[in-house]
Amino acid sequence: MEQRFAGKVAMVTGAALGIGAAIATRLRAEGAKVAALDIEEGALHDAFGDDPDVFPLVCDVSSCEQVADAVACVVERFGRIDVLMNNAGINTKSINDEYSMLKCPPEAFRRVFETNTFGAFYVGQAVARQMVAQGGGVIVNTCSNTAFETFPNGGGYGPSKAALVKMTMIWAKELMPLGVRVNGFAPGTTKTRFTEKIWGDEKTHACYVERMPIGRLGTPEESAAVACFLASDDASFVVGEVYELDGGQHL
Repeated sequence: MEQRFAGKVAMVTGAALGIGAAIATRLRAEGAKVAALDIEEGALHDAFGDDPDVFPLVCDVSSCEQVADAVACVVERFGRIDVLMNNAGINTKSINDEYSMLKCPPEAFRRVFETNTFGAFYVGQAVARQMVAQGGGVIVNTCSNTAFETFPNGGGYGPSKAALVKMTMIWAKELMPLGVRVNGFAPGTTKTRFTEKIWGDEKTHACYVERMPIGRLGTPEESAAVACFLASDDASFVVGEVYELDGGQHL
């Protein structure tokens, strides 16, 4: 595989499973040293074992203090951060109406924003400060097609990702003059543990696939390919974009 990230250090949040794990694996395959952050310590070690070029760190991104400590640890270990894959997220999507506007518990709505929006900001700010100090870097935010499309009963998930899309554009405009390039990508329904309630239910799965001209759910590896493209020099003229990656689900 092409070594687009040889000699570079990447930090991936939500790296233990699903899209995050696929991104971290792809970055390693393309030569990067990777700091893999997640709240699930066991899953981190299961995913990356004893690879000396993967630095597993337990971190809850909704805690500004934990994020600051984690970024400091990564810089101490590797000396710099060239790429941030700002991927950690949780959801409240459901196959019924438990997270509808009328029923969603306020604490569930708040918890999603604390991770998906505030957490992305905490990580993005801490890493961007390091990137500016070292002379540059690249940030890629994992957004979602729910930021653009209307899926009922999603609680805070779609709104939290819509906020992340806007943050992506604002960060890009603010940070590019300082040497930090920012983009995002918006996956559609992808087969991960995150979406098990969808693909694990035959009727719900069929309803989702029916909306997708490609006729299937996405894979984490397909998201990783787009994320790594955006982080690479192949996308050096791409700034402030959020790529929809949804098999035509938006059509």
